[in-house]
Amino acid sequence: MNTAQVPLSDAMAKAHAVLMKDLKELGQCLRSPDQAAPGQLCGRLTALQKHVAEHFRFEEQNGYMSDVLKRKPNLERDVERLQSDHRQLTETLEQLVTEAQANVVLDETWYRKLEGWLTEIKGHEIRENELIQDAYNLDISAED
Repeated sequence: MNTAQVPLSDAMAKAHAVLMKDLKELGQCLRSPDQAAPGQLCGRLTALQKHVAEHFRFEEQNGYMSDVLKRKPNLERDVERLQSDHRQLTETLEQLVTEAQANVVLDETWYRKLEGWLTEIKGHEIRENELIQDAYNLDISAED
């Protein structure tokens, strides 16, 4: 049996697409009270937790972060900040999942924490995109 290897870049792109889909669906779920039942959210958050871990692993382990540092070592502080975000976002999501699994009824404070987490991860993704653009943006100018 011949099994083809999926290129790392394709796997990273797929992990990113899955994460973005999860985030979009979770945001929609929070806007729709029928879908925001604790049982529904627990399932979504557990899947999201797996996808976030996979996404961050791709970025950190031979992903774009090491390539960015090879191209522009001066961006090391930005890369370290994003890696720190990964740990913080992972820990906060773990707390949210634990709290959701432990409670039959989720209160307003929990929902606000989840909305805050969604805002943070979206901001994080924007900062990553900006870092990649900065690292790969070539200053090409034509001579007069």
